[in-house]
Amino acid sequence: MKNSARDLLASYVDALYPIIYIDHFDFKIIDEIIADISESRKVIEFNNGLGIIDFKTKSLRKECDLFQFLKLVMDDGYDDSMYIVLKDTHQLLDSPEIISLLKYIAERNLYNDDYHATIFIVSSKLIIPEELEDLITVFDISTPTVNEISEIMTAFKNDLCIDVSEDVLNEIAFSFKGLNEFQIKQILNLAYQDGGCIDSDDKQLILRQKEQLIKKAGLLEMILIDETIEDIGGLENLKEWLYRKEMIFSQLDKAVKFGVDVPKGIMIVGMPGCGKSLAAKASAKLFDIPLVRLDVGRLMGKYIGESEENMRKALKLSEAISPCVLWIDEIEKAFSGVGGTGGGSDVTTRLFGQFLTWMQEKENTVFIVATANDISKIPPEFLRKGRFDELFYVTFPNDEERRKIIEIHLKKRNKWNRDLDIISLVKVTEGYNGADLEAIVKDAIESCFIDGREQITTADLKSAQQNIKSISSTLQQRIKEIQESVKEIDLKPASRTDGSRAVRPSRKIRNKDEDSEKVNDGIDGDSNETKSLGELHDGDGVTTKKMKNADEGLETIRKELKKIITKSEWTTKLYAEESYSADKSIYDEIVQIEAERLLVSDKISHLGQVKKILGEAEFAADFENIEEISLIGFQIDELLVRQEILENKIGINKNEKTKQTK
Repeated sequence: MKNSARDLLASYVDALYPIIYIDHFDFKIIDEIIADISESRKVIEFNNGLGIIDFKTKSLRKECDLFQFLKLVMDDGYDDSMYIVLKDTHQLLDSPEIISLLKYIAERNLYNDDYHATIFIVSSKLIIPEELEDLITVFDISTPTVNEISEIMTAFKNDLCIDVSEDVLNEIAFSFKGLNEFQIKQILNLAYQDGGCIDSDDKQLILRQKEQLIKKAGLLEMILIDETIEDIGGLENLKEWLYRKEMIFSQLDKAVKFGVDVPKGIMIVGMPGCGKSLAAKASAKLFDIPLVRLDVGRLMGKYIGESEENMRKALKLSEAISPCVLWIDEIEKAFSGVGGTGGGSDVTTRLFGQFLTWMQEKENTVFIVATANDISKIPPEFLRKGRFDELFYVTFPNDEERRKIIEIHLKKRNKWNRDLDIISLVKVTEGYNGADLEAIVKDAIESCFIDGREQITTADLKSAQQNIKSISSTLQQRIKEIQESVKEIDLKPASRTDGSRAVRPSRKIRNKDEDSEKVNDGIDGDSNETKSLGELHDGDGVTTKKMKNADEGLETIRKELKKIITKSEWTTKLYAEESYSADKSIYDEIVQIEAERLLVSDKISHLGQVKKILGEAEFAADFENIEEISLIGFQIDELLVRQEILENKIGINKNEKTKQTK
């Protein structure tokens, strides 16, 4: 890092750049770079708080202000080739006298062959007077690359004689990416003082220190995450896509070495209240990286150029805390006014262009999640290929998704029970978004509490539904506009219509010692037995008994399903009989049971495919699969009870059913 910065700075000096503005807080590193390129040149330093300073010893030579200092040294460039280093003088650069003296020195350096003086302005804040814009060159010192971070860490461990494995070194090096050398050394010292070693657990320490950067800057907002991807009801296409990216983020160093491109991000467009913001939070939780929100309104400043500087700092800060998820909510509002005329629109247009350029050129591990309701207000250049990895469209949840959403909110509040008829609620909530469904659950639970009852009922839910109108009915025109805006754009649907569930791909790890591949997250060194994700997370192996029970549970449900299928055969003849066709309620109930039986059958078929793909061990270890099996069991019980009630109602006994089947 220092070598590349030194070479670039030396080339600026050789090219007669008169004033070089170095925006950096670590003056020691800057002094070392300037000393490296100074050779035989004279270096004179001015510190705004002290006066004239000896560049080498840092001792005070003379107290004076900046104007007196520049008057004193402005003609020294004729006698000696010199560097003038001005530190923390950014607040003084708007003075006409200071501007005049700086221009005097700069112009002589440019146009007088006998004059050699280069000015270095070193400050942690960038303020450039309009009068000096053409004479000043901004010099940025980039943060260390992964290889340079590894070198810093190697030097650190060698100095302290501590042992750090290569895998840990590479893993932590990626976590350090975006921090400068000073910050990296500070955290290494803190980690060593905390535990006397450097290991993978120190990634959390790095994350906490990165949170400090965000709090101090005030340009980004760190979002604490409680939501997980399991809290999303539906959106299976989106979830499966995120599962694939999670495999990359979980072993980022290996993925990059293999040649995998670092994921850039996604844009989620669609109906309000349908899970876009939840998906942003869940993705950060899934990737196990911090979530930060960029609020463009926070960046707006009152001075010319201040907003653009804040955007630059915000993007640089996101790089400093990467890998992270950078969330821009309702991006069409964040950059509203792009392309318009007037002061505010001009600033927004410049910020938008700045952000676009950063998106296109970024080579960091910042994963962008942009959400939008109305895509028609977004400039088309923002949607072109290369900005995002994928564009998803979220619409109102279908029947199966509404069922999942309702059950998720009930279970989250510990109010789900098998007596609830969720299907009947699903049928009357078409056009409701996720927020509407949550409101129904909350309202029903509140009524249950006020009435002094412990268990919520289907009647509570239906009563709450009557009081809550769907967003599709209250904002019909707005919803229609959003639907029209996405018709001409190629967006991938976030949901599935076939009721299938997102499958988490199996992770394969190549064993360096053996030319083979192991499936799942880890390998037991003693038995070479593969471990599941839950096994590694909990530190407790999934026992053979648990796997057997889960497998037997699936087979039991299959048998119950066969019973339903067998019993349902009589329905074809049943509702064709004249004696019952007049009773519409019986006919409707038969059709409903048959439809739900087919839905359960599809779920069982899908679980069978998942089991075949994953294998028995991993299938049984996935708690989502076990929960799905349990849920199907409840649905089968419900169908059997409803069918028995219907049989009693129409007065058909088992013998009569057998005769009709024959």
